[in-house]
Amino acid sequence: GPRSPRAQITAPPDRRRHLKSCIAPMKDRRAMDHRNEIIAKLSPGKSFAEVGGLWGLANEKVSVAHAAGATDLCMIDIWKPHDNWWVSFRNHCKERNIPYIREIIGSIDNVDIVRQVGVYDVVHCSGVLYHCPNPILTISHLAAITRDILLLGTAVMPASVVNEAGSVQLDKDHAIFIPNITEEKRKIYEKYISEAYGGGAWGINNPVDDWYFSSGAPNYGPWWWLWTHDYIRGLIEASGLKVIEEFDQFNGTGRLFACAKQYIGTENFGQY
Repeated sequence: GPRSPRAQITAPPDRRRHLKSCIAPMKDRRAMDHRNEIIAKLSPGKSFAEVGGLWGLANEKVSVAHAAGATDLCMIDIWKPHDNWWVSFRNHCKERNIPYIREIIGSIDNVDIVRQVGVYDVVHCSGVLYHCPNPILTISHLAAITRDILLLGTAVMPASVVNEAGSVQLDKDHAIFIPNITEEKRKIYEKYISEAYGGGAWGINNPVDDWYFSSGAPNYGPWWWLWTHDYIRGLIEASGLKVIEEFDQFNGTGRLFACAKQYIGTENFGQY
């Protein structure tokens, strides 16, 4: 078949160096969670969007961006408009005197939602990717709504897990697709996740009856994937983003990637 022309990165290196300088050095690279500090540095005078920040408000960072001086705010999430998570989020913002936040209801995997969102300078998405059946699609859609920096956080597994249930290795070119996980590996990760995370993962610790709904939409409740941070870095950089900095999160159970948008001048040899 035809060979794709070599990609040409047209984003100036000076711009990427400037973005990296906004992120590092951090006060404490061993901190449990680096996101507030990074967002506070990146947000002044910038537009900020968050994908999937509603559940329990555990990953909500719109209010952090607002406090740092972000000028335009957006929350994107799948929950229905009158769901308690939206109500809690609106009350949370009202308590912090945040005047207006654009709300978009739908999945980032949906190309119509991507078009509706448009583009924001800084985009944050944590605790979502491993709940998505097609992570490279999800990352590419996150890249599409990002002008400058995507902060992408995800749960990660160590390269080696050994416990009473057995042992398993994950190389950087391997991930585990949970709907097809063997019972032996499920038991190993069930024990590891319960101990390392202090809780369970739906799909590992609890069975999943239906991975897709009758409407054809995927079930975003369970974990779909187990992977290492090296594997995720490969997905990110294959999706048109450049990892400019990354951090361990939550004692190594998570990884935060700060990704710069790359503008590739290569023309497609076919019709997309």
